Amino acid sequence: MNTRASQRVAIIDLGSNTARLVVMSAVPGYSYRLEDEIREVVRLRQGMTGQGLSDAAVGRALSTMRLFKRFCDSTGADVILSTATSAVRDAANGAAFVERIQEELGLQLRILDGEREAYYGVIGALNEVGLRDGCILDIGGGSAQLSQVSGGQ
Repeated sequence: MNTRASQRVAIIDLGSNTARLVVMSAVPGYSYRLEDEIREVVRLRQGMTGQGLSDAAVGRALSTMRLFKRFCDSTGADVILSTATSAVRDAANGAAFVERIQEELGLQLRILDGEREAYYGVIGALNEVGLRDGCILDIGGGSAQLSQVSGGQ
């Protein structure tokens, strides 16, 4: 019998087009179960130039992140893990955007590099399908990752 305490873990994925929040009930190292999920179309990459993310896109992203943070706070998330992918990674003002999220919402937004983004995509896919050998293609709004799976890894 498992005597470890369950935690509510919220994971935010701020992508180039869509932002997603999943809340899991988890016993670290033992089990997890999806409890809540919210998706919002943000179009963070829309209007991006050499100067970086557009003001309109930043506004949409902040609004969505604010919604996600309120949801996490009101439903008692024990941990909030927030990530951003290619739009923020590629933007000239990406670091300033991350700083603004920290200052205004208190969220530590981690920018995933392409390899880490691919890794998490593979982990998610392997938890859903019984693939032992093959390839996983993760197509996002601003990048794509192709990962080879061998022996279920």
